[in-house]
Amino acid sequence: MKLSYSCNSAELLSIEEICEQLGMYGYSGVELSFQRGQFDPEDITSHRITELANYFKNSFTKPVCISTATTKFLSEVPHEPSLINLDTDKRSKRSDLILKGIFLAEKIGVPLVSFQSGYVRDEHTDCTREMLINLLVNEIKNLLKPITDKIKLVIEP
Repeated sequence: MKLSYSCNSAELLSIEEICEQLGMYGYSGVELSFQRGQFDPEDITSHRITELANYFKNSFTKPVCISTATTKFLSEVPHEPSLINLDTDKRSKRSDLILKGIFLAEKIGVPLVSFQSGYVRDEHTDCTREMLINLLVNEIKNLLKPITDKIKLVIEP
């Protein structure tokens, strides 16, 4: 059995430090999680992307997933804006973040990109289940357009 660990609970360390520690405990995989300061898709440079790709080529601990299901990365409301947010511009912010995850996964060599559907909230009171599913499906279809066969999207409920 191979074990993996998510960086989302170790934001005070660099990705390399986390992987070195994980390797000492037998973890062979790591989920890279979008976080300010550590793995921030808004601030990551091409140099840092190359550094990470090269690091993982020689590391015992391999990146298995990039998590874009960030709790408070885009707002103070957990996981918002989501892919089922009723505001088109807000939904686009989440889609753009997921697209950055797809781009980084391609460049670093990570096979999976995870994202979250979002939660039904008070704003959805007048929406049918079908309406929300259609919002989600349309967003996912757009996310699939740039994906090569090297990357798979995985959804968290």
